[in-house]
Amino acid sequence: MFMIVFSIVLALTDDGPFGLVAGSTPQQLIAAGVADLEENPKTRGEFLTKKVPRPADGIELYGVRISTRSGLCSVIAIGRNITSSSHGREVMGRFAQVREMLADSYGKPTEEINRLLPGSIWRQPQDWMMGLAKKERVLESSWVARQDAPLRNRIRKIRVWATSRGMSVGAVTVWYEFDNYDDCEQEFKAKDRQAF
Repeated sequence: MFMIVFSIVLALTDDGPFGLVAGSTPQQLIAAGVADLEENPKTRGEFLTKKVPRPADGIELYGVRISTRSGLCSVIAIGRNITSSSHGREVMGRFAQVREMLADSYGKPTEEINRLLPGSIWRQPQDWMMGLAKKERVLESSWVARQDAPLRNRIRKIRVWATSRGMSVGAVTVWYEFDNYDDCEQEFKAKDRQAF
């Protein structure tokens, strides 16, 4: 019995982002070292935690999406607040660091976006953070698994993006979608339909 439990815990901590394995149940995540898993009352199947098996520096909160049949199907890592100038240098710097770490692990991003949306009035360099706050500026990179270039650990998609929490505070968020994500979503939609 001890050997089986040890093997499960070892497998869970050796695989996946932050030591989180696609398909895991809440009980398996707790056994792997996830602590204080709290269900988010606003989103079905979403749990929040501050403690994962392999925490990343600069992350304040982790969100995991878990369905009954498919288990863990996505992970979001929400970065700590970054005090930044109105030009956004500090946020851009942290974004570049995280993007580089992801590129070291998963290769060159499939898509990179760094633009101000057409019609935005936040065009000046000192308006960078305001453009981000108003959702008129996008700084994002993503990796999408392809048949000829799969991502490891059952990851289907990774997305990293910069966010603004005001004129002088921003953050960087990373999202991982696993290959069972569509099954998860179908299960949640079916449960929502049953309510009606």
